[in-house]
Amino acid sequence: MRPALIEDLSQTTENLRRSTVQVEGSGRGAGSGVIWRADGAIITNAHVIRREGTQIRLWDGRAVRCSVVTRDPQFDLALLQADASNLPAATIGNSDAVRVGELVLAVGSPYGHAGTATVGVIHAGGNRRWIEVDVRLGPGNSGGPLAA
Repeated sequence: MRPALIEDLSQTTENLRRSTVQVEGSGRGAGSGVIWRADGAIITNAHVIRREGTQIRLWDGRAVRCSVVTRDPQFDLALLQADASNLPAATIGNSDAVRVGELVLAVGSPYGHAGTATVGVIHAGGNRRWIEVDVRLGPGNSGGPLAA
């Protein structure tokens, strides 16, 4: 029998994989994004979006066209609208509630490999402005979710 922590981590990983998209650019995947709402709202990093007419790839392999709703390079955030509905939106947490020493899980598409997961620990922060984590990320993880 698996320990409860392992089961919880496994289930959280599966849920995050379903609500994480691969944001595709030219060639390999450009980055990751999070399904924010079931109506197709996707949050990602602004530096991931290189052009209008971006395409995302869902956890089940479907490719979906999307448009850039807004992009803020100063905060490195972008909102995309996918041409899809009834998507598995992430459960959004409260960054004020995280604590130093807490384990975190990051899901993304490093090097174009969709749905990969890595774990780390929060080592500073825990307020609305910033959180620092010690977690191994590769090119393509940008824009993906971080769960505590």
